[in-house]
Amino acid sequence: MNTSPPSTRQGTGQEQFLTILSREDALARFEAALFPRPAQTEKRVLSDTLGLALAEDVAASVDVPPFDRSNVDGFALRAADLAAASQARPVRLTLNAESIACGTVPQIPVLARTATPIATGGPLPRAPTRS
Repeated sequence: MNTSPPSTRQGTGQEQFLTILSREDALARFEAALFPRPAQTEKRVLSDTLGLALAEDVAASVDVPPFDRSNVDGFALRAADLAAASQARPVRLTLNAESIACGTVPQIPVLARTATPIATGGPLPRAPTRS
């Protein structure tokens, strides 16, 4: 079904937009544009890859950094302490005497109803262990 309706704008260079394709032809053209043939790949040493595109996922065998860290500046606190908080009923927390910076190991646990300032990249303090 490759028919074209008569064009009222002959010579305008837009006749290609008036061609009607079958569903199968349209789908084939769409998939050919959307899913091009796979690119050729080659193995390179890491130091020679600047400016190149990665052809497949690379997964690290170890976590880097080896700890959970803060993605933004803020406060480390316990989510349970804020569960009942709202604009009408704010919750007050006690500020811990420590500030966690990137590269600083937390020394004080974040206990219930406390908060610790933490910088981007700072290691998240662990919850205290129950005995």
